[in-house]
Amino acid sequence: MEGRATLLLENPLAPTPDIKSKIKNCIKINAHPIKYIRDKSSKSQLEGHTMADATLVFKDSPNKMVCFECKFTSDISCETKYHYARNQIARNLDVGMSLYPDGFYFILVTPAVFKNSNSRFYCYKMREYQGGNIDALRQDLLLGSEMTDKDLLKLSRRIGWISWEDLVSAIFQYEGQVDIPFDKLRQFYKERNLYPA
Repeated sequence: MEGRATLLLENPLAPTPDIKSKIKNCIKINAHPIKYIRDKSSKSQLEGHTMADATLVFKDSPNKMVCFECKFTSDISCETKYHYARNQIARNLDVGMSLYPDGFYFILVTPAVFKNSNSRFYCYKMREYQGGNIDALRQDLLLGSEMTDKDLLKLSRRIGWISWEDLVSAIFQYEGQVDIPFDKLRQFYKERNLYPA
């Protein structure tokens, strides 16, 4: 990907009309185990915006976007209010693919310790999604049933996972070369014990 990009923090990504209609079709609200959720569903939007922690939108290529989901000690959510089997990464992938079908990339950012762990739900999902498990992608994504095996494998190759520690090394090599508030970043990383001593 080349060209200038705009960085947006805490960027809400709205589900497209296509995603909204698929949500209505896939959620069997009458089967939801919690009564007040069933009762409230007729008056509510079934799924709202998904919040991307950061996005890079490429100005010279308006059809390309990189979405970053950033975690420290928390896990991804494993449900939405009305869909009790819809995970946070799948939501990002669905919305991103519906907005940028040929140019959507997803990167999970976590502490390095979790990359070789099974203590978080995202550990399992990322291994499935990055490992080319097209059955898992097809099952978890609303768009999955419409995608060919080839398209699902292509999406799998556009899913990345980087540690905060690796990100620190990558960013600070450009100190003094680009207009980034490195002092604030350094403080941010030091507060989280991620900046090397």
